Amino acid sequence: MTATAADLEIWLQRRDPPSYVAVVTFRPPGSPVDESLIAGDPPRVVLDKTQLLQHSLDYHAYGTALTEMFFADQRMRDVLLSARSRALGAGVPLRLRLRLDPDDPALHALRWELLRDPTAPDRPFLCTDARLLFSRYLASPDATPIRRADQSALTALIAIAAPTDLDRYGLAAIDRAKESALLQPALSGIPTTILAQTTLTALTTALLDSPTILYLVCHGTIRDGQPYLWLENDQGATEQIAGNAMIARVRGLARRPLLIVLASCQSAGTSTMHQETLVALGPQLAQAGVGAVVAMHDNIAMATVQAGMPVFFAELRRHGQVDLATAAMRNVLATHGEDWWQPVLFLRLADGALVMPTATIERAPTTSPPPARAKEIARKHDLLDLVVEKIAFFEEQEVLATDPGVRFQLKKQLGDLRAQHTTIEAELARLREG
Repeated sequence: MTATAADLEIWLQRRDPPSYVAVVTFRPPGSPVDESLIAGDPPRVVLDKTQLLQHSLDYHAYGTALTEMFFADQRMRDVLLSARSRALGAGVPLRLRLRLDPDDPALHALRWELLRDPTAPDRPFLCTDARLLFSRYLASPDATPIRRADQSALTALIAIAAPTDLDRYGLAAIDRAKESALLQPALSGIPTTILAQTTLTALTTALLDSPTILYLVCHGTIRDGQPYLWLENDQGATEQIAGNAMIARVRGLARRPLLIVLASCQSAGTSTMHQETLVALGPQLAQAGVGAVVAMHDNIAMATVQAGMPVFFAELRRHGQVDLATAAMRNVLATHGEDWWQPVLFLRLADGALVMPTATIERAPTTSPPPARAKEIARKHDLLDLVVEKIAFFEEQEVLATDPGVRFQLKKQLGDLRAQHTTIEAELARLREG
């Protein structure tokens, strides 16, 4: 299995608030096992949320303050420098996964996408570097395996809620035709359904066709501890739908979308209402078992969505990597204004891929092999597909595991499976060479 990135996971575990410990693991590109880059006790991270709130109107100052808190221990800076250097040396990006405890809403409310690079003199934002793939990991109690699609099987559903009476609520009008036209070139080649009207019933019915990707454009808010979506009723006027209704529909699907993109304000939570962050639609969909969710932190400008989403989907169509597409989108949005950091990626796919990885075996271009050897080649391919599926499943379980003993056993099983994958590829190569 070809490594697409080096993997650095930082798991913040709560001690006595505002103190956390950072459990760091690193997997070099092409390696089946993790490495520990920090000796001794894990670093402590003290997060002063009051100080961060004082910088809420200045994202430069906010990012600087958060960076100083997060990388206060020199070992954290050394880890980042080492991981990036090894990724650069291997010619692959660095995947940085920030794992946050699901029972700590104040931790999720922080603007982690504003972390800066403490190892560089000019301290650029980490998330504006397309070679660094940043995502948030959120454990889910849903253990349903996430079965990825073949590249040719990707499908998309675009749902744009454009009620005719948004002006009654002081909200900007949404142009359905314009929004869909912006995305269609980026989704070229992916079969796409566009809802003529986005009622909850129409959306639920369309989801029964098991689209790989759901893109939902609508106004949204959090009120009284609940997320709400401003969808449409049968007459085209506004109907406010509780987020719980949407989550229940997704959770009840026989096959859920692999990726849900929410172009909706506050769908990733807010910076000020800490207790309401995890009730936002994005985190709840991630906890409901969706493989990847892109949601919006705070209130995001429609111009930002219109500038970023065509880039995101064009990149996704090209290579199928959600975190790589998100990094490219942030990099472009940083040239447009100050809200490039607001798209938040909640990722449960360990390698960030929507599509099933394929073996990189050279095919013999000339004569067919003898029947007995052809049969053995087919058997090896079936076995390889099974191993790939097992690796994807165990990678997901490793992300969800909270018990250190369970994580250790899963790492061991993954190491054995990756070694088995390499062996089968080598056997296939020998069979094809005769």
